Amino acid sequence: MDRVREVIEWCLDEGFMTILNLHHDGNKDVGGWLAPTFDESALQRFTGLWAQIAERFANCGERLVFEAFNEIRNGGDWQGTDEAFDAVNRLAAKFVETIRASGGNNVNRYLMIPTYAASDGEQACQGWKRIGNDERVIATVHCYDPHEFTHQPNGPKEYDPTWCRAALESVFECLKRNFLNREIPVVIGEANVIQKNGIPAEAGRIAWAHDIAQLSAKNGIPLIVWEDGGRMQLSDRARVCWTHPDLARTYINPYLWHDEFDGTAIDSSKWSFEIGTGSNGWGNNEKEFYTGRLDNAYVKDGILHIRATKESYRGSGYTSARMVTKGKFSFQYGMVEARIALPAGKGIWPAFWMLGENIDSVGWPACGEIDIIEAINDEHVVYGTCHWFNNGHAQHGKSTSDFYGARFPLDVTQFHDYKLVWNEKLISMYVDGFKYNEMIIENNTGGTNTFHKPFFLILNVAVGGNWPGFEIDDSQFPNEMLVDYIRVSQLT
Repeated sequence: MDRVREVIEWCLDEGFMTILNLHHDGNKDVGGWLAPTFDESALQRFTGLWAQIAERFANCGERLVFEAFNEIRNGGDWQGTDEAFDAVNRLAAKFVETIRASGGNNVNRYLMIPTYAASDGEQACQGWKRIGNDERVIATVHCYDPHEFTHQPNGPKEYDPTWCRAALESVFECLKRNFLNREIPVVIGEANVIQKNGIPAEAGRIAWAHDIAQLSAKNGIPLIVWEDGGRMQLSDRARVCWTHPDLARTYINPYLWHDEFDGTAIDSSKWSFEIGTGSNGWGNNEKEFYTGRLDNAYVKDGILHIRATKESYRGSGYTSARMVTKGKFSFQYGMVEARIALPAGKGIWPAFWMLGENIDSVGWPACGEIDIIEAINDEHVVYGTCHWFNNGHAQHGKSTSDFYGARFPLDVTQFHDYKLVWNEKLISMYVDGFKYNEMIIENNTGGTNTFHKPFFLILNVAVGGNWPGFEIDDSQFPNEMLVDYIRVSQLT
């Protein structure tokens, strides 16, 4: 126990979140807490051990987390039974009771309780029972799905994005259904994929890591990567360096760029404001003056607000904001995902779009423009359009009405999931998973060579202009675009 204390104190001094758990979970050779049978003596041994640990570490800060057990199971049974689930829940209840009764910082310490065998399957997740109303008790599971890919040395080396991604998505749906939807915090306490020989195998590991890390971030479920120094190695512990830096980097940040707008202010390392009226109303005879004021753009409760306002300001009758990642982030090919609610009203023109990084040297439309979503007036339709130069201005666009039809209007004022998929062959646009526009750019078809270069992101709400017209309903102001998140990732 002295050595455990020494290691934990070093971890805490270095600022790490540190998890202390019990093993002796049971396998086909060694009996555990449940094997060969669960009885009162096992419960007493388990409780006594946690009482010792709780007393020894009661003064440690909240960065130390206790986890009741690891992959607790009855011998080689990884599926579990109702009787086994009940036994695990009894042990878990005693664990929480013992820790809370020990005083000190243990009264409010975060406690993690795995499902039976730490399984992320439906049966085990359903068998996990909440203990009272303790908000600092966290469910944990281990995710190695699909097992044939992540754990079997002779299993597939190449990552199948359809099969593997579907398996992972099923896991996260299970976790949402059994925990998040019941307001129970849940953590993936272990995840990784074994090493296999060859470049495709390493690329497959990275692709799997990319998908699980993205799904974890998207669903707000923390992910802990299991690194054993062996088959699931990420680092050389003796030399203190990464052995698989690309894999580690993918786990740490699965996005090329993202903004969750979770802070208290707009992140100036990611965004700049374009100020003024541009040239001829930003080329569209728009009527607003773009500012960088909090009156026109701010973050509150995890949402970015871009607000168009009716006011007299520097010769204009309206103000709004236009935010760009120009000079801070641009990319060539990838997937853009955003959850956005748009303003609607006569004369309003919100947009989430991109311009070519080389606009200052070649101008528009030679730089290229990709309008991920635009909406005008109160049509309740979104448009996706690409603009480029091909012996003059060229464009290709469609709207959601082309597919939904007038009988199925899209309420743009509600949050929707918008997505752009851009690769060397196609540019595709989606709303709520439904593809409503696609353009071929393979082999520079139609002079589309500009779409094989980097672009930057833009968010803005215009007022009036050539497209929406100049009849503006002033009663709508202030009117806002709301942005929950924007995520840019590489395609796998």
